[in-house]
Amino acid sequence: MENTKIFNSFVTRENPIDISIVGETFCDENYYIERECSDLMALEYIVSGSGTLEINGQTLCPKANSVVLLTEGSRHRYFSDKNDLWHKYWIIFNGNVAHCLIDEFLPKDTYLFENLNLEKEFAQIYSIAMKNDYDYQQLLVEVSKILFNIILAMHNSDAHLRKSRAELIRDSLDEMVEGEYSLDQLAEKMNYSKNYIISIFKKKYGKNAILKGMNLEEGATAKSRNEQIGGHRA
Repeated sequence: MENTKIFNSFVTRENPIDISIVGETFCDENYYIERECSDLMALEYIVSGSGTLEINGQTLCPKANSVVLLTEGSRHRYFSDKNDLWHKYWIIFNGNVAHCLIDEFLPKDTYLFENLNLEKEFAQIYSIAMKNDYDYQQLLVEVSKILFNIILAMHNSDAHLRKSRAELIRDSLDEMVEGEYSLDQLAEKMNYSKNYIISIFKKKYGKNAILKGMNLEEGATAKSRNEQIGGHRA
C-alpha cells in the first residue's frame, strides 16, 4: 500500500528547494524498484523492516531507523525482505539549495545513514504534504526547515564514520574474541554485503586475503587475523 502527494505541477527552477512527491509506503512481497540512471533525488526513512539497496556498485542493507539517499544520475535497484517488509516515508526533492546541502553536508558516495531516530521528522513532512489547505510556497517553507534538520542529523550521525569504512571493519575484526570467525558474521554485524566488505577492505589495505582467503573465508582466530593485518593493538 502506498499513499502519495504529487506537486510536480508547482515545481519551478526559481525555487531554491522544490518538493516533487511525498509518500508513505507499506511494501508488499512484490515491491521492487530499479532505475538505470535516476532522474530524481530522494530521501527515504525506514520505519521498520529490512531490505537491499544496490547503488553505484555498492550493496547495502537498509533497516529500521535508517535513511537512504538516492542521488540524481545514480544507477540503483532496491527491494524489501519478503520476510521483513519495509514501512517507509520518502520525499523526492530538487533545487540548487537542495543539491548544495547534499554536496556540502553529506560524504560523497554514501547512500545509507543508520541509527537515526527521524520518524517524527519524516512523518511531519508527510502530514504537511497531505493537507489539502496548504499553499505550495507555504509547504516549501515548512518542509525545507524539516529537511534541513534531517540532513544535519545525517551529517552529525556520520561523524563517527570519519574513519573509513575499511577502518571500521578492521575495528570490528579487532573486537572479535579468540575463536572461529566467519565473513557471514562480519557482514551481519556491519550490515553490509560480503562482496562490499571485501571490496572496500582491499582498496584500503590491499589485503584481499584478509577477508576472502581460506583462513578467513571459512573461519579463523583473532590471532591469525591480526597477524595478517599487522596487529591492530600492537
